[in-house]
Formats: sequence, structure tokens, C-alpha cells
Amino acid sequence: MHDVARVHAKLAPDTGAGYWSWPVPSPGIGSGVVWGGVRLRERAARRASTRFCVMDVQLVVAVIAALASIAAALVSWNSQRRATAGARAIASVNHRVAALDREEERLRADFVAFLDAVGSVQELHDIGRVLGTGEILAANPRCTRELREAVMDIREWANSKYNPRAAASGTQADSRFDEARVAFQDAVEEIQRDRAEVLAEQ
Repeated sequence: MHDVARVHAKLAPDTGAGYWSWPVPSPGIGSGVVWGGVRLRERAARRASTRFCVMDVQLVVAVIAALASIAAALVSWNSQRRATAGARAIASVNHRVAALDREEERLRADFVAFLDAVGSVQELHDIGRVLGTGEILAANPRCTRELREAVMDIREWANSKYNPRAAASGTQADSRFDEARVAFQDAVEEIQRDRAEVLAEQ
């Protein structure tokens, strides 16, 4: 056994690295063969280092993927929140505009009803309709002070004209209707200004 080792030692001299470059039978193990201890440790260290590098790369990739997923979720949530807020704002504006449109329509209807009542007066009993429609128009939330005063003047004129017990006022009826018409137009313009302000908030 020792003679075989000496033969191998002559055929494969020491390389200066501190280990044999050829496999040498291990004394006392029979036919088993092992590499030099230093080379085995170096190869094991390289394999371990490679495994750690692969694990590090996989960990970095996993962390980046997780961060990207979180960022995407945050962007999606923020976009959804803005879209919801925008939809609510638009719905609020549309609701307010629709309310202003209804107010204008109601004011127009009340004004037309009052003028129709005044124009239909032929006898004393028709004055009641003039008084009623005038009160309704004056009570309209969008009726301005000027329009309310004009309506009251027309009521008084109609009452004095068709009520024999009322004294003749001598006031021209045309001027009263002109005042009512101008006041009504001012009231409608006020509604339109409010409507434009609401739309400007979008």
C-alpha cells in the first residue's frame, strides 16, 4: 500500500498549492478515493456561495414584485377615489342645476297664471281669481321685491276697476303691467345667474 503511494507521488509531484492534483488512495479505507482536503473545501465553498447568490437574487426579485404590486394597488385606489369624488361633484352640480330649472319653471307658471287671471276679468266675481293667483305669485320663493310690488299694484287696479265700491284710482293700467313684466324678467335673470355660478364650479 505504501509503495503504491510512493509511485503516485513520483508520477504527480506537489504543485505547490498544498495538495495532490491526482486522487490518492486513502490509507485504511480500502479502495475508496478522496480528493485533497483543501480542494474539497474550496469546491464546497464555491457551491455554497453560488446557492446564496441565487437565493439573494430570488429574494430581491420577490421584494421588487411585492413593491410593484403595492404601488399598483395604491394607484388604482387613488384613481378610483378621484373618480368617485368627481362623479359625486358632477351629480351634486346636476342636482342643483335641475333645482334651479324647476324654480324658474314654477315662477314662469305662476306669472302666466296671474296674467291670464287678470286678462279674464269681466265681472266682479272674476276678481277673486286675480287676487288668488297674485298671492301665489307673490309667495313664490323666486319672486323679487320689485315683482311682488308690481303684482300688488295690478291687483289693486283690477279690484278698483271692477269693484263698484272701490274708488277710481285714475292710474294707467299699462304702466302697472310694464312694471310687472320688467320685474319678472329681472327675477328670471337672477335664476339664470345662479345657474351659471353653479355650472362654473365644475
